[in-house]
Amino acid sequence: GTGTRAKLAGYQAAGKTGTVQKFDFSIGKYSEDKYSSLFVGYVPAEYPEISILILLDEPKGSYYGGTVAAPVFQEIASKVLPYLSVPTNER
Repeated sequence: GTGTRAKLAGYQAAGKTGTVQKFDFSIGKYSEDKYSSLFVGYVPAEYPEISILILLDEPKGSYYGGTVAAPVFQEIASKVLPYLSVPTNER
């Protein structure tokens, strides 16, 4: 899927990517070059302990949620899970 950049070592995460064109009220239509990118996910997938929503407004360069927002989820979750002592899925 498009959320592979949210993959976490030792945990099975679940999530959804999103990319939305922003509406430009000044011209009354959707912008051709302004986007919001998102990733929402939870971990562990089977019995969630945390959920995180990443929303990036008008990211520079790439704007796809799986490309720019999912890695932010991965970075935050990889620090929060050990801090909260959430056990890994590894047996």
